[in-house]
Amino acid sequence: MRRVLVSFSVLVMAGCSILGPTTPGAVAPSLDGWQHAGLSCDGPHDDSVPSGLLQWRCEGTLGGIRITANLDGDDKGVFQILAQVSPSADRASAVAAFAGLVDAMTAMS
Repeated sequence: MRRVLVSFSVLVMAGCSILGPTTPGAVAPSLDGWQHAGLSCDGPHDDSVPSGLLQWRCEGTLGGIRITANLDGDDKGVFQILAQVSPSADRASAVAAFAGLVDAMTAMS
């Protein structure tokens, strides 16, 4: 029985590293807010610089405007957001989309 438990423990630990990083609790509320607002997010992925941060890519429509956003964070919380809308969006709609993105974030409320 002990051998079975040890084997299972090793498989679980190996599976965690194979699956990749998990979303830190300090970032999860903001991502949940974005997803509740209508964005679809994938990640986390290691960001492209050696900062130790994780990154999520999110896309969706807020206020009728298509928005794409990258969120960087770690176990301390959200570190950086890079968001963009189509250049063809009128100013008022773009401002509303960005405001909706920030309003949906627990960390920014």
